Amino acid sequence: MKKRTFLICLLIIFTPIILGLILNIPTGFLTIGDESSWVGFFGNYSGGIIGGIVAVLVAKMQVNDQINRQIKNEEENKFINQMPALISIKYELVKMKNSISYAYKYRNRLFETEDSSKDVHELLYYSTIKLYQLRDENWANMYSVTNADFHADLIELKNLYIDIQAALNTDINKMTEQVTNLYIEINHPNDAQIIELEIEIEKAKQAKKLIWNELNAKNYLEILDNHISIIDIVISSIKELQEEREKIRDGA
Repeated sequence: MKKRTFLICLLIIFTPIILGLILNIPTGFLTIGDESSWVGFFGNYSGGIIGGIVAVLVAKMQVNDQINRQIKNEEENKFINQMPALISIKYELVKMKNSISYAYKYRNRLFETEDSSKDVHELLYYSTIKLYQLRDENWANMYSVTNADFHADLIELKNLYIDIQAALNTDINKMTEQVTNLYIEINHPNDAQIIELEIEIEKAKQAKKLIWNELNAKNYLEILDNHISIIDIVISSIKELQEEREKIRDGA
């Protein structure tokens, strides 16, 4: 591209010079015009070239300005269009926060009320805590969230909460009761159905243990609060942008 531009510039500069040299060869019939005529020719030629260059530059600036305006408009539209998704996700995050807050309170009450002679952790792992069930329709438009890092954080939080909800909602006491009933009915401790249920109970206990370790290691209430605050800030910015656009429209 640069080489082609350089060659075009050379061609523009040297074409009239070469033409003048050829037309002033002293052979009689090729000699055309005197010095003043050639000065006028070069003036017109250079003026035309400069005018053409200016016209091209102005046109290019206008095209670039139009492209930049279009890109800005598209980006603003994407920014505005994410608001419904953010409102729905905020609703879910608030529900998630309330549920996890309830789980923390349940754990604290259990540790406060039970005496030290009991394995409180074992009681916690056997406890069933019913948490809010996420609504898929509120996450359906999460793809419209424009910030990639925040989008990734939301996906991570959602998946973690699904694991928390699944683990804490599992009723191990009910599963244990099923095993007891099977023992009575079948009277055979090595029955495949009993063994399978006992394996499932152990898996559920381990899942609860991992989840509680995760909840104890991090303050998920604070993490959820931060994400809710970010959504509030973005929604506020969207509303301000909408107001600015309305003012520009009304002024036009």
